[in-house]
Amino acid sequence: MRLIKQFWTLLTYCNQGSGKVLNWALLAIIFTLEMLSIYLSIQLIKWTAGFYNALEQRNLDETLHQLAIFGMIVAGNVGIYLVEFYAKGWLEIRWRERLTNAALTAWLRNKAYWFLSLQSESEKPDNPDQRIAEDCAMFVTHTLTEGIELITRIIGLFSYVVVLWGLATFALEFNLFGFEVSIPRYMVWAPFAYVFLSSLLTHLFGRRLKETFVEQQKKEADFRFGMAHMRQHAAEIAIMGGEKSEREQLDQKFLAVCKNRFRLLRRQVQLGLFTRPYYSTILRIPMFLALPGYFAGAVNFGGLMQLGSASQQVATTLSWFIFSYRKLAELVSAISRLSNFIEKAKAASAENNISTEMSATTTLSLSDVTLHTPDEQQLLQIPELSIEAGTVVWLRGASGLGKTTLLRLIAGAWKSATGKIFRPDASSLFLSQKPYLPNSTLKAAVCYPASASNFTNSDMAEALTKTGLSKLLPTDIMKLHSTPMPNSLSGGELQRFALARALLNKPEWLFLDEATSALDCASEAQLLDMLRQELPETTLVMLSHREPGNLKPDAIINLEIFRSHQQVLTAPTVQPV
Repeated sequence: MRLIKQFWTLLTYCNQGSGKVLNWALLAIIFTLEMLSIYLSIQLIKWTAGFYNALEQRNLDETLHQLAIFGMIVAGNVGIYLVEFYAKGWLEIRWRERLTNAALTAWLRNKAYWFLSLQSESEKPDNPDQRIAEDCAMFVTHTLTEGIELITRIIGLFSYVVVLWGLATFALEFNLFGFEVSIPRYMVWAPFAYVFLSSLLTHLFGRRLKETFVEQQKKEADFRFGMAHMRQHAAEIAIMGGEKSEREQLDQKFLAVCKNRFRLLRRQVQLGLFTRPYYSTILRIPMFLALPGYFAGAVNFGGLMQLGSASQQVATTLSWFIFSYRKLAELVSAISRLSNFIEKAKAASAENNISTEMSATTTLSLSDVTLHTPDEQQLLQIPELSIEAGTVVWLRGASGLGKTTLLRLIAGAWKSATGKIFRPDASSLFLSQKPYLPNSTLKAAVCYPASASNFTNSDMAEALTKTGLSKLLPTDIMKLHSTPMPNSLSGGELQRFALARALLNKPEWLFLDEATSALDCASEAQLLDMLRQELPETTLVMLSHREPGNLKPDAIINLEIFRSHQQVLTAPTVQPV
């Protein structure tokens, strides 16, 4: 029942938002074409008797007539296939778009992606990128393929059984241990008994495939992530000469991929020991079962072929579970992984113990805030802390005190805390010690997190020039939109780049977390002085263990006093600008 509930929830995501009518229309078209396909299959069964009877009677005219009918049936099947293929592909794109949107929304809402990364390995979902990129596609593809096939097979089964019932009018009679046994219309029951037994054997051989598929996906993703991680930190690895260590780790991850792949291979071979012979015989056994009736004279040659064709349709329709077992195992594993990921992402984005309110005042205030690590170790206890708008404040503290964690709390990126935060309803920008560079062009990177369309090329060129990064500019600044972001910037250049973002975005509140630590004192003083001149109305909050050069703070707040759990905040040292 849990699997059915998860499947239905994911399917609901596929049909949410605008365009639901078109989705249902495409689905209706697909089912209509499937019904037409079933109709043509029934006509093909009827054609079989007419064609083989004409051959048996050596009637050339009737044979040619039947060949013409066969051509029309084939043409109809081709047309149905192509139209259905396009409609199914269109619907697949639309479903995947909506399901991916739901997964991305759950992952990004309220910084769930960040809070998930803080969880222990046993709790957080593995490889969110793979869940969103691959499992969404796998769910949609297999649902449209196997799901529609299941429904149409059920409908088609009733049609084929009706035809078979009308053909299999004779009984199978034999002697068993001295008893006369007669099975009326045995050709109707034989496919059901044969396929039922075969389905049980298929599940017996393949029941462990699902967990092996899940594990294989995880091992493959770990291997890919290891290589992506190495590429991301290529400079540091090259400087330290860590190629041998990196190779050992990659070899271990790839060995895990191969080991699980062999496990998957063995289980697929075990399943194939039964399914391959079944695939090879399922189209012939129904005809073999009809031979007693043919030799008894109950049906002629054309009737035998028609009976075999009808019985084949019933058997192959009933064999859907066997034919699709591997894909069903993949679908079930995708449902389990994707549902687990979305559920954990939603849980990670839920409300926390810290109360954050947007205030109409111009003051940033913290009240009765206790800051913890994810494993509940206390970092800071802050009874009261206020920062007035338009001021320059230095939050001083030694490394490891919890300055960065406090900044994350103010930014809404930390849950392990209690208390209240009142933030002014104003724009803000947080710059860290190691700035983030998006995988984008130079223009998009320097404007981040705002959109590049908000600024002119001249604005961006001016910001880079003022922060000493004019060398990054192309000769023709009109080509900024296509200039790639260089990946060889030093630590100091990265921090200059981040300050250029501040000049462009012009936030009302700017938080700098060791944002100039990689610069020499003279460069730091020059850039901070320029920053204050360019952003005179901006509130500057500096978090560092040393005094920021040439930026005279209006207030210095020593965070050390909060580590000792003092209940009264001593007045901050106020210095004139």
